[in-house]
Amino acid sequence: MANVFSSGLDYRIADDLDDVVAAWHLVYQRYLLAGLIDPNEQELHATTHAIQEQSLVAIGSINGAIASTLTIMPDGPRGLPLDSVYRSEIDDLRAEGRKLLEVGLLADRREEIKRYINSLMCMFMYPWFFARYTGSDIICGVHPHHAEFYEKAFGFVQYGPARAYPKVKDHPVTLLRLDIEEASSRSGSRERRRSI
Repeated sequence: MANVFSSGLDYRIADDLDDVVAAWHLVYQRYLLAGLIDPNEQELHATTHAIQEQSLVAIGSINGAIASTLTIMPDGPRGLPLDSVYRSEIDDLRAEGRKLLEVGLLADRREEIKRYINSLMCMFMYPWFFARYTGSDIICGVHPHHAEFYEKAFGFVQYGPARAYPKVKDHPVTLLRLDIEEASSRSGSRERRRSI
């Protein structure tokens, strides 16, 4: 894929177990450093929701080394990871007939957001296309301090209040939602205006 934002990384969907393991090892390293998880023997961090046939692991690599990753997890019989803290809000979307996918397990080997912002922008094209293809809304849980960035950069809206998230040692999380149909129509309107 072309490096639209000149991040210097090559982007793709992981196509073998070695790439998935390397991606989740990167997640482990970054989450451990941030104090979000405890050490484990495997030096991997994932969720049972990510280990399913329909999930996709997107990676950004440079010289063959994975530098950035995120995992796309469609809703299914197991539900979604964020159900553990936002069951009511997510069930409301399901009751409306919404198909959902959760984006999680984001990590980048660079420490400062300024250094990996371009990579994040490129990586989010994968959940966007997946959501468009499946007609799903995207949900994700982010630290409340990062919510405004996701709202401005990607069009997410806050869909739930900040809560303690046990999967990351009770650090705060805010539920965000992107209505893919609405976002696509906004994007199409901007494109039509530019062409006039």
